[in-house]
Amino acid sequence: MPSKNITVRDNKLGTGMGLSVGSSVSGGVEDVLYTNNVMNETAGQWGMGVHIKTRVSYGGYIRNVAYVDNVFETAGVPGGAIHIECGYQSGGTCNYTECTEIRDIVFRNLSFQNSTCNCVCVCVLKGYMYANVIVCVWVWV
Repeated sequence: MPSKNITVRDNKLGTGMGLSVGSSVSGGVEDVLYTNNVMNETAGQWGMGVHIKTRVSYGGYIRNVAYVDNVFETAGVPGGAIHIECGYQSGGTCNYTECTEIRDIVFRNLSFQNSTCNCVCVCVLKGYMYANVIVCVWVWV
């Protein structure tokens, strides 16, 4: 059974793995909105602003996820401001039918303050599927 129609908004967040989706999504995750959240990560801890993570051989999907109008007071050290990771805590590779599908992800109007890593870190395994990842309006302070 999928997890769907989820909204995470108006939160003040501390240390953690960022605004995350995954990792075990065999039933699927869809229609998720992260909006108007402020994350105050401590540099040198987990360090991720956004973390989309999947496991090898779990299948499922992550789709229609939007990150809109969020502020990351410290992110990107060491984990990457936006980190899309397949094979999270698992080894090996997956084939096309086993990989988790990631599609229709939107990053809009995200503010990264006190960040030394203005980057998107993407880990891709052989056969990994993702499509329609849209990034617009970045603010690096």
